[in-house]
Amino acid sequence: MASSNHQFEQCTLCSPGSWRANVGNFHCWQCEPGKFQPNSGQQACLTCSPGSYSTAGSSSCDVCNVGHYCPGGTNQMPCSAGHYAPNAGSVACSPCELGQFAATEGHGQCDSCFPGSYSAYPASTHCQLCLQGKYNPNIGAITCYDCDVGHYCPENGGTKQIPCPANTYAEQTGNGSDINYGRGRLQNLWGDHKILGAFYGEDNKSMLMMVLRLGFTYSNSIYSAQQK
Repeated sequence: MASSNHQFEQCTLCSPGSWRANVGNFHCWQCEPGKFQPNSGQQACLTCSPGSYSTAGSSSCDVCNVGHYCPGGTNQMPCSAGHYAPNAGSVACSPCELGQFAATEGHGQCDSCFPGSYSAYPASTHCQLCLQGKYNPNIGAITCYDCDVGHYCPENGGTKQIPCPANTYAEQTGNGSDINYGRGRLQNLWGDHKILGAFYGEDNKSMLMMVLRLGFTYSNSIYSAQQK
């Protein structure tokens, strides 16, 4: 009696990164993005943990890089400008704090505003320059200072205030320039009009300069200091 030969194909385990739940199938399915399977012969894939991601057919998940976040586990996204993520595996980015900024996307940390500038709002993409009449000598400032009385700040982005030179004055805060005195007018010395002042006579020459103390005034006609 003739015999018949039967050949049976051997079943193969699904490889890592793939799965199959039902029997009698001819192929395995890849794990979807955001899922993974590290072992062979599995019936399901596992979900990536928060702060990690995977592509299709992955046997493991990758941790999000610094300056990035993973919103759904399927890919990593760079932090937008004005935001940062200091640690790997972030699920969200944080806004830059006051006095800081991030000009481009993908920052792991924010930069501090440089002297002469400031940032008064969170999530800033740039810092504002101090305007004329204001200044800031510090890093990471949230505001600028008005120039003091007896000083002036002539340029935008100033880092220091300048004392008014002799024969000039600035009687208000926030001055962008100094003002020359006319003849017989009170003069500011070393930028401090509240403590010391001086005046010139009609010839506007320093030979007749007299020091005035706070609480005194002068007479143009006789060039003498008189108490108020």
